[in-house]
Amino acid sequence: MNIGNKIKALRLKSSTTQEALADALGVSSQSISKWENNVCAPDISLLPSISEFFGVTIDELFDLSPTMTQFSSRYNLRLIIYSCILSFFPGLFNIFRDIYKPHLVQSHIIFETMIL
Repeated sequence: MNIGNKIKALRLKSSTTQEALADALGVSSQSISKWENNVCAPDISLLPSISEFFGVTIDELFDLSPTMTQFSSRYNLRLIIYSCILSFFPGLFNIFRDIYKPHLVQSHIIFETMIL
């Protein structure tokens, strides 16, 4: 489910009108309609307000399970740590590249960016 569908489902579940949600978020009701019809997505700065309005977490807005979030957080933290290490020791890139070949699709760009 994408965020537009999730917002619509939460709005209907709470019996809230598009106008009421728009007023609470400081946007137009047309914006709410566009989100719900998947024409566009809400600005990232509105996500905390949307999640607070409906009493859900931002992860729930995106239908992320706790397991997915936990894995993603650990994996991203690992990439950040490796990227920092590699920025100080560029020669280690080849070592990490060989060890983490399965993950290079996502991490290769981060590693190269940090080295350059």
